[in-house]
Amino acid sequence: MKHPSKTNFGMVQKSFSGASLARPIEICDMLFFPILHLRHWFLFVVDLKDESFVFIDSLFEEEEEEDYQYNARCRLIIYPPRPRQTNRLDCGIFTLKFMEIWRPRVLLTNQFSQKDIPNIRIQYVNKLFFHPCNIVLNSATKKLVTDYYAKSPTKLNKR
Repeated sequence: MKHPSKTNFGMVQKSFSGASLARPIEICDMLFFPILHLRHWFLFVVDLKDESFVFIDSLFEEEEEEDYQYNARCRLIIYPPRPRQTNRLDCGIFTLKFMEIWRPRVLLTNQFSQKDIPNIRIQYVNKLFFHPCNIVLNSATKKLVTDYYAKSPTKLNKR
């Protein structure tokens, strides 16, 4: 999110070149760009199939004049209905979930809300913790995680 005169276009080109080795851009329907600006995460999507730019931001209101989005307003941009966060802490989880489920005809507000964020956060941690690329977990470690809520807080404190 730098001014074009300060952007390292060589690095941007290298990123796209590297990504296109894994999956050629010309066969993609959408490109996802999670963006961190002023300690806040939001998602910018280039929808190649429907030829549009999409901002999905759990804090942003279209009526607000935010610097990082104001310059893009004059272009063809879609601001889809989306769940809203009620704090300044959950933007990263919202952005990950937006990346996971957003498609042009998916109504995000029907998929999840702020009240779901604690469970979504746990789901993401479990996916990372138990991912096959992580070291093989011994049964004691796995049981500690899977049985965490089965134990009472007083039993946990005595350990």
